[in-house]
Amino acid sequence: MTKKLLFMLVFSILITGFIYGQDGPPRRPHDNKKMPSPEEMAARELGDLKDALSLNDDQVPFVKKILQDFYKNMQSLFDSNEMNPDNMDKIVADKDSDMKSVLTDDQWTKYLDFKEKHKNKFKPGPGDHGPGDKPPDRQN
Repeated sequence: MTKKLLFMLVFSILITGFIYGQDGPPRRPHDNKKMPSPEEMAARELGDLKDALSLNDDQVPFVKKILQDFYKNMQSLFDSNEMNPDNMDKIVADKDSDMKSVLTDDQWTKYLDFKEKHKNKFKPGPGDHGPGDKPPDRQN
């Protein structure tokens, strides 16, 4: 009887040690990925826009520069911790204004459709809260 009690005590201490030795909740696969550079994000979006808007060879360098400037400005906002809706809206409005000056009327309409279809692409999913965000209040 004493051996069984001693075995149970040692076993429960070992199990408790294993439980408290864990690193916390499992990490999501994207947690360890490095954020793409502004140039990489601009190149990715440029590829999408080339197809979606049928950009001609004269438009591509202008759109590329607009996208690079946009993502660099967004990165600067993020790095400076000044990422608020007003600052972001201004950068997006500047990008849209520049894009409108480069695109034809038909391409501009397609661009607006493209933006609408992809507007949730970079929004965080459930449980993904950005810097300074707090999780939503739970209703009990």
